[in-house]
Amino acid sequence: MWVGDIMVGLIPLLADSVLENYAQVPKRLARCQQDAAGMPIACTWIRDSSEAEFCIFAVVVAGLTLLPMIQPSGGRTPTVGDWARYVAGLGLLVITVAAGILYGLIASGINGDTTVPVRAALVGALAVSFILTLDRAARDS
Repeated sequence: MWVGDIMVGLIPLLADSVLENYAQVPKRLARCQQDAAGMPIACTWIRDSSEAEFCIFAVVVAGLTLLPMIQPSGGRTPTVGDWARYVAGLGLLVITVAAGILYGLIASGINGDTTVPVRAALVGALAVSFILTLDRAARDS
């Protein structure tokens, strides 16, 4: 199941890679201000990166891991393992929201250097997702 979650998350990253290599899109984009006559001034180059796709990857992996966790408890008393899963689920929810916000910053072009927080969100989503998948497999066996 974990591998399937990862494969679904990789779709936007692979699409970006294919489009980057084969699409007839300008390679350099700039963000400019306009003067009073509407002419562009003070242009800055927008750096080309796959950070937005890494954000999408983190959101998809975390979201697909969260989906099976959203179920009623059936009126039973939670165990210690349940609380650990709840904390891990809360961590995934925070990662999902953080990666979504980072995606918004990157897509709007108001980002600074987002490499470290984006990679941290992705690694966190992958690690917690893997641990919860192992936990689920151990409970089911």
